[in-house]
Amino acid sequence: FVKSNSLASLPPLLPRCQEVEKTHFDTPTMKDLVWAVSHCWSNERHPDPRGWKRDALLECLASVDEGGHSRYLFLDFLSVPQKPFQHSQLHRTQDQNHTFRMAQLHMRNIYFMADRIA
Repeated sequence: FVKSNSLASLPPLLPRCQEVEKTHFDTPTMKDLVWAVSHCWSNERHPDPRGWKRDALLECLASVDEGGHSRYLFLDFLSVPQKPFQHSQLHRTQDQNHTFRMAQLHMRNIYFMADRIA
């Protein structure tokens, strides 16, 4: 899961999960809040090529007081290894493909168990 306070430090054209520093991820505890973000992709290569969804999500996160609880995001593009959307990017590794398939199998649980759906 992505630490919600890490989202603002990422570029508007969000990088793929596998290109984000590991320090931006962590496993939430029972005390933390998980937001599962559901959205359509504007094209098949990148869900937010102009950064508008990222900005809207940052506004939404800023407008909600969670009482001091840490927040984590499940945002598919940032949470699950993705295919390349630029020529210079590598294809997913075998391990990343496995992670992607496992995420697909358990996706409904992520949304079902989330504290918030955005």
